[in-house]
Amino acid sequence: MSPRVIREPLNDRQCLVLHDPVNGKRYVVSSRLSAEAKVTHATVGPGTSVRPYGLTSDGRGTISARAGCRT
Repeated sequence: MSPRVIREPLNDRQCLVLHDPVNGKRYVVSSRLSAEAKVTHATVGPGTSVRPYGLTSDGRGTISARAGCRT
């Protein structure tokens, strides 16, 4: 697969970062993948999930992050 073939189905993926003012933590919620993007992920990438995941204090996704979006 060429980089373009891989990238195109994934271009529509969006992530929203939510901040909890009570505990100061940030969480990422990602959009759902299209059927074509799911096939691409299954072929070349890690598994996908729409479950929210936490961010570390330096902004990188946590080790257990499975949503597929990175900020």
